[in-house]
Amino acid sequence: MSGIDILTREDIIDAIIKDYREGEQTIIISTHEIAEVERLVDEVVFLDNGRVKLSGSAEELRAERGQSLVETMKEAFRYVNQ
Repeated sequence: MSGIDILTREDIIDAIIKDYREGEQTIIISTHEIAEVERLVDEVVFLDNGRVKLSGSAEELRAERGQSLVETMKEAFRYVNQ
């Protein structure tokens, strides 16, 4: 969603939610903007240079860590850049 204004991004996310609820399908979203899609995801995979850094059920990751996926991502990558 790079380069798309905030209102249009919200419209796109709302359309994804509406379409997804109408049927059973898998949607793969690749983004650095975790906060924008956190409410959409059931499963997450955080990649680092093409390798899986962390993956699992979004609900379980939030419950286990007691934090949002945004905070989980920050934590997972905090030591990569130091």
